[in-house]
This record gives sequence, structure tokens and C-alpha cells, in this order.
Amino acid sequence: MARLFEQRYPHGTVNTEITREQALLIHEKGVGAWQLEADLSINALVQDKTEVLLMGGDNCIQSNLPIPKSNSTYYFEVKITEKPADVNMWIGVATKPYPYWRMVGMNKYSVGYNTSDGKVHNSTPFRGVKIGEKCIVGDTIGVGHNPRAGYVWFTHNGRRYSTTLMGLNYDLFPSVSADGPCSFSVNFGQRGFVFIEANVKKWGLAPIEGCLLPPPTYGADHGTVLLDAADDLTAENNSGSVHENDPSSSDNVSITIRNSSFNQQGSSNNPRIPNNAPQTAPKRFAPPNYQEDDPIAIQILEAKNTRIMTSSLKSHATETQPNLSEFLANSDFLP
Repeated sequence: MARLFEQRYPHGTVNTEITREQALLIHEKGVGAWQLEADLSINALVQDKTEVLLMGGDNCIQSNLPIPKSNSTYYFEVKITEKPADVNMWIGVATKPYPYWRMVGMNKYSVGYNTSDGKVHNSTPFRGVKIGEKCIVGDTIGVGHNPRAGYVWFTHNGRRYSTTLMGLNYDLFPSVSADGPCSFSVNFGQRGFVFIEANVKKWGLAPIEGCLLPPPTYGADHGTVLLDAADDLTAENNSGSVHENDPSSSDNVSITIRNSSFNQQGSSNNPRIPNNAPQTAPKRFAPPNYQEDDPIAIQILEAKNTRIMTSSLKSHATETQPNLSEFLANSDFLP
């Protein structure tokens, strides 16, 4: 099956370099752009992008993006959170496409560290080089890659092994495989590494935070075509224009311009006022309230029940208040 897979997907037939869209994604999200992908053929469950549960069988899971090539060194770590004693895990890097049932390091263009015996397999299942020791639950395996020189090295619980594998000038993807149920967590640089040197030299796959620009400041879009159109509509609505279909508006007009020199069409009946004069209702002045302001009227109201009013009081009222002449003449309070 492995030979048939290699014949069907020879190396180089699929372009696995980081595309422009992927580069923009890395620029915006930083190391958060990397995540592990579980194909439908893989019996796996991925949570929070980097937490993986393999649920039995031979499975290999890889990241969605390859390791970049802009820096001299990149590094990531895998922590074993659950693994039975009889389950073997391989942690390393591999190209794409890679057979999902094949352990990392056993197929061409891949390198994998076997956590059961500490051996490293480089593109072959038959020969392994022992560089470390057996790993248990809670251990952390780190993988370092220099894309310019094309070599790969490993760490175990923060201690680097001296063995280095050369000649890996490919687009390599972080990969983890197992032949049974297990769970693990992958750190691409979103948190601190166990290997201290990687923290000091910042060997993560990308910065922790991306360079996504903040939203524009308030008012930065002032003067655009869309806002200018909205301002024109707002000014038109606030200009006091009356719509014929608005019954409330027509009622207000009839009340406002009642007893004025303007009709409902806005033209003036007064020849002294031009037709283009503003349609503003004149100020209305109510007549004075004589019952409250005039002392003579107060005396008349007080005497309404007596119906007795001397002529001197009447003459005094007409002399002091000429405007009351008509009111007194029509008053039924006087004899």
C-alpha cells in the first residue's frame, strides 16, 4: 500500500509551499494560524486546534500549514497526555500528501521519533537509529528544524539530543502518528516551551500575536460618499418639509397657519408679502385678561350680585380705562 501511494502521489506533484492567502493568515493570526487537521479517514478528534485524541487503529495527523522557511530555526513540542503501555507513538515531520495509516518516519520524505524505544526513523521502516530513551505519559518531545540547512533534531523533556538528521530540504509539516488510542497536545509556540533555548531565541513557528490592524478610529470615514448621502437625507428630514401622505403633518400645518396670510399651498394672499416668503406662522398675541389685570374689572366682578354701581364709578372706569368703554356698555352688571 505504501508503494502504491508513492507511485500515485510522487514527491513534488502537489505544491505545498505557503500560499499568499496562507501568508496573510499567518500575518493576521500569528501562531494561531496553525492547527491539526483530522481527515475523515483518520479516527481522531481535534479540540482547540492542538488537542488531539486518537481513538484506535493506525493513524497519522498533520498540521494544516508547513513549517516556514524565513527564519533559520523553527521548533515545536508534543506532550503525551494519555497513552497505554502497548501503544507506540511517532512524533516528527513529514511532507504532504502522506498516507494516513503510515507512521511518521516509515514513509519517504519523513522523520519520526518512536516514543516506545527512543529510535528515529528516516524515510524507512527497517532501520532506526537509537538516540534517546522510552517516553511515558507526561513527557514532552520537541522537534527542531532548520529549513535552510535541511536538518532536524529532537529534544526530550527540555534536553536536546546531539543526533541531527540531514538532507531534509522539503516542505515539512508537524506530524504525529500512533498505532492505538492515545491523546496529546501540540505546542507550536502559543505558550512557553519546555526547551528553554527555544523560548529565549523565539523559535516558535510564528509570533504569539498576529499583526491584525485595529479597527479604524471613530470618524475616520467622515467625508465618504455613503456618509455624505446620509447627511443629505438627514438634513432634508430636519428641514421641516411636510409630506402629503403624512396625516399628522397635515394637521400640524392646518393648526400652525390658521388665521395667517398663507394658504396650504404656501402662497401669500397679501400682495405686500412675496410668494417665496418663508412659510412661518405669525406670532399670535392674545388680548389681555381684564379679569386678572384690570382693577376696575375686579370691582365689577365683586359687585355682580349687588347690581348697584354709581355713575361716578362708571365715569372713573371709562376715564382710567378707555378700553373698557365697550365692555361696560354691554355689561349686565350695571343698572
